[in-house]
Amino acid sequence: LFRSVAKNPSYAPAWRYIGATYSFEAAIHAQNPNETLEQSQALITELRDKGEAAEQRALQLDSSLADAYEILGAFKWSRGKLAEGDELMARSVALDGESAEGLSGYSIRLGAAGRSKEAGVLMEKANALEPLIPLNAIQTAAFRWVNGDESGAIALVKTGRPFNRARLLAEIYATEGNFSAATEALNEIAGTPGSPAAQAVQLLRRAPARVAPQNLPVLPGPFQFVYAYVGAPERLIDVYQREVDAGFIWGGDWFRVWHPSRAATRKTPQFKTLMQRAGFVDYWRAKGWPPQCHPTTGDDFECN
Repeated sequence: LFRSVAKNPSYAPAWRYIGATYSFEAAIHAQNPNETLEQSQALITELRDKGEAAEQRALQLDSSLADAYEILGAFKWSRGKLAEGDELMARSVALDGESAEGLSGYSIRLGAAGRSKEAGVLMEKANALEPLIPLNAIQTAAFRWVNGDESGAIALVKTGRPFNRARLLAEIYATEGNFSAATEALNEIAGTPGSPAAQAVQLLRRAPARVAPQNLPVLPGPFQFVYAYVGAPERLIDVYQREVDAGFIWGGDWFRVWHPSRAATRKTPQFKTLMQRAGFVDYWRAKGWPPQCHPTTGDDFECN
């Protein structure tokens, strides 16, 4: 990409992809528990500044480049400027309703904000446009699950390879209380003892028994769903809190918290604080509240 713009600095799509690359790299640092927050924050600041500059350059060269608006909107979203990000991503979809990247990017942010039905429609379309992209299929299946189509979710996710399907299958089975099936699904990728997947399997084998907080391992985001089944629903949002603390709200998996099985998580003080800090409450006041939440007195709100 950098060689492309060196040879042709007026090629807008290359600038767009450069900005997207910086965005993905920043998201990785936001979720990396092996870095200190200070390290992540410094790296994120540099990557976001470069990424936003690249997207602005792309739009200077071609103001109709839809996907550039989507990535620029994602950068706004990452700063907690959710309404501004929403408007840019909506503009991207309006300009090109056949861009799977634009549709999926906007979908996961709508889903993160609790607009699960709208998000599911966009993700279905993205997957229909690009059915060979594994992430599209998995996210489509996940939205089906969140929106109550469990059989449709399982049918789609089973078409994926073990690495792609194991986590979601385990999550779906766990919400049914079928912990043996959840364990079997996750075992496909457990690998060596002590791996994050293997630690998650060990916890699932103890579900639904409560595990003392001091005995809970620190699991990466894809496996944190198991916390819900060992008596620690507040821990499901650890990775989201890490994003907010690091200063880069990615939102990729946040939509899962709106599944009915996550009601206990949504009732925790940690969830309320997270929604306030991330800017969702301001977004809801401007764009409308999700079905699970409503304002109460003053600036307060509650979710069920």
